[in-house]
Amino acid sequence: MRPVLWDKNQAPLPRNLNRLNRIRNAYETARQDPPAPNPTPLPPPPLQSYNPTNLVNSNVPNVLNNNDRILVLPNCNALQRCSRWITALNNVKTIGCGINALAFLQEIDDPNTAKGLTEARQNSGTPFAHVVAWFDTKVKSIAPDYSVKETQYDIQTIIQMQGFFNSLSTEMPENSCTIVKYNRSSFFALQHGLTQGHYVVISKEGGKIFTYEPLTSTIEHCDRRELKRGTVSENFFKVMSDQGYISASIAVVYYSGTGAAGAGKLKNAKTYKKIGKKLFHLLDMFVDKNTPCKKIKTRRGRKKKRKGTHKKH
Repeated sequence: MRPVLWDKNQAPLPRNLNRLNRIRNAYETARQDPPAPNPTPLPPPPLQSYNPTNLVNSNVPNVLNNNDRILVLPNCNALQRCSRWITALNNVKTIGCGINALAFLQEIDDPNTAKGLTEARQNSGTPFAHVVAWFDTKVKSIAPDYSVKETQYDIQTIIQMQGFFNSLSTEMPENSCTIVKYNRSSFFALQHGLTQGHYVVISKEGGKIFTYEPLTSTIEHCDRRELKRGTVSENFFKVMSDQGYISASIAVVYYSGTGAAGAGKLKNAKTYKKIGKKLFHLLDMFVDKNTPCKKIKTRRGRKKKRKGTHKKH
């Protein structure tokens, strides 16, 4: 029954009737059940610019589309970065893997790091599509005929997963890094109380592929793993499959204009423009749902103890 805040038959109406109506409406609203969560992800907030980035495109065509180039950080020196990495941001090791990966590569500024972590603690995540949209905006601001998009590799079989790592090994320059997001199906994530995926930093060092986990690394323990002999072992594939990963996302740059390179196609690598230091930092785009990040383990059901300076699968 609606409460009677004012009976017009018993006394004159108040002078500030609008205010009284607002109070009554607020009271009624507070009594109602909270609205159901919106299953549709919110759009990214307005973009802002901070410090420039050092990301560039690889010179080697992508195996899935020879008009695309992987977006990488050259001269990454990932092992040196890891030796200076104190711990997960704000010492939170259960959520925020995407933000930690960006911070590890110094691709996010302090104000947006703080905001991203705050949203992460509210069971948010970092949608890869938002990262791509931000870089796409910045690329277009300096090279209107070029765009950034997400490319996904299927990794549901050991052959597919091997193909993904072969692509990175072939296309990434020596001493470069890139951010990778391993994606889970929505059903698996919901069933197991996990996020839609997990971010890592992939590095190419001495012709070898290494995975870095900023979320679980500390200044005493760099969580670094080598893809031994460049081969996906059965054990590694099983670990990835058991954690529900079905695809891997990377960011690529491609020609999208109508000039000499053609409609969305590059003639050759020489026509492909480097994306240099005019790009800007990622900002507050962390509005996905779901719960904690979960690091990739090296053995099923347990973490492998570190031996020496790195781990091997």
